[in-house]
Amino acid sequence: MKLRDCNEPVLHLARPTPVPWNTVLEPITTELGVELVPYAAWLAALQNQLAAEDVTGVDKMRENPALRLLDHFITVDFSSGREPLGGARMEVVKLLKEVPDLSLPDITAGSVRRWLEAWRDCGFLPSGA
Repeated sequence: MKLRDCNEPVLHLARPTPVPWNTVLEPITTELGVELVPYAAWLAALQNQLAAEDVTGVDKMRENPALRLLDHFITVDFSSGREPLGGARMEVVKLLKEVPDLSLPDITAGSVRRWLEAWRDCGFLPSGA
């Protein structure tokens, strides 16, 4: 069955089997040559960047777009049952009822490297990053 032929008016299109964050993050940090740090350390560094007096807040946000989401990052809910960065975990019972043979490829380090390559190709990441 194809999703367009299903009986449910709304389905959450989410991966039924979660993928550990490190499966995605470790290849990214390796490819980009950056260090993987605990969330609290990253958040503190982001807050310190905003507090620096050298340029205006707008200029800082142009330099580092993550600053635009600082309020969200500060209030992330890490309780169980939540997705990384506090997102609600999507229920996929109806999806699996409609498409019981749903088969998705595994997300691997190779998959992530291909995403990075595509992001470089389209200009989202600089070619040297």
